[in-house]
Order: sequence, then C-alpha cells, then structure tokens
Amino acid sequence: MEPTSPAEPVAYAWPLSVAPGEPVALYTAGPPVHARVVVARIGAHREVVWSGSVDVEPHPIPERAAADGCGWPIALEIPTAPDWRSGYYEIALISDAGRVAHEAVAFFVVRSATPDPDRPLLALCTNTYNAYNDVGGRNLYEGGTQVSFLRPLAKGREPCFAQRRLILAQRQAHTANAVVLHRPLHARPPAAADVEQPQPRLQVDLA
Repeated sequence: MEPTSPAEPVAYAWPLSVAPGEPVALYTAGPPVHARVVVARIGAHREVVWSGSVDVEPHPIPERAAADGCGWPIALEIPTAPDWRSGYYEIALISDAGRVAHEAVAFFVVRSATPDPDRPLLALCTNTYNAYNDVGGRNLYEGGTQVSFLRPLAKGREPCFAQRRLILAQRQAHTANAVVLHRPLHARPPAAADVEQPQPRLQVDLA
C-alpha cells in the first residue's frame, strides 16, 4: 500500500533538548491548512512564551517511519530566547482542519543555562515515550527492534502524565531544572552540557 499523508495535522520537534537561545525545528504534515503555533512552558502554571503560524502541507508517513523517521522537511524554526527558563515546553499546532478545531501537540525541553547541583532535576524519559510509539510501524513492545524520534507521537502517547508531575513538582520546588534522558537515532554529537553536568542532589524521573 502506498504511504499516505495523515488525515489530520500532526507534528514533531527536533532536537528534543536545547540550551536557551538555540532554535527548535518543527516538522508538520496533514491536509493543507494554515495553523497557529503556540509554545508554552508547562510548570506550576502554563506560560505562553511564543506564538506564530505555519502552513501545513501533505507529507506521507513512510513505511519504515517507526525505525527510520519520517524525513519531512522543516516546516518552521521556533526561536528560543536566552532568558527562557529550564523546563518542559509544549508546542500546540492549532487549526480548523476537519469539522472542528484540531490541536496537535509536540514538545521539547530547555536545559538550564547554568546547571546548579543544589537544584532538583526533573528527567523526562523520552526513551519510554518512544518505545511505546507505534506511528509508522511496530513499537518496541509489539515486535519492533529499532525506533526513531523523528516522527509524531501516537494519539494517547503524549506525555500528559509528565506534564502533571512537572506541575506538581514545580509547585513544591519552584526552581527545578529539566533534562531529557535518551540516546536518539539521527542525533547530533552531544554538547558538553548534555554529558558533563554536575550531579543534582535530587533527581525526579518522570517515567
């Protein structure tokens, strides 16, 4: 069967982790539609930090997307500012595709510009999210042996539980850093901040 474009807008972001001031690429596919893009930091409160728009275009989900990624072109580059705080950032792709308003969700993490071992560390286990993702093929619990981060998350696999725990944790500890834990395919060489950060006194694993 020939691969087809998604029937409704979908999106993913890369890289999943950036330092303040580094850009994040957004990849989208679906029926042709003009969509709003809203980026919000999810912490003790939902804080909108950036908004823009993008033209969604049809792109097929390849037969081996689960293992090799979707290979879509960059639809939009989202800038981050040097003063953005460390944390989990949700990307909402909002459009009127179909009969009702539709919202697709992607995410990324901003690392701390100045790691502090005295602050709690919230770790998002993105390997776990990806292991359960069955967009473009079998996930690792259904016979898959290799998975790519370069594809949308399946419906119901969005890390909503991580958002709830982030809200709770940041209400109790208002100055927590965030990182992602993964060894992704198609990764660029790790920066020093990715691999040689001071060990925190408290690490909360959001698996």
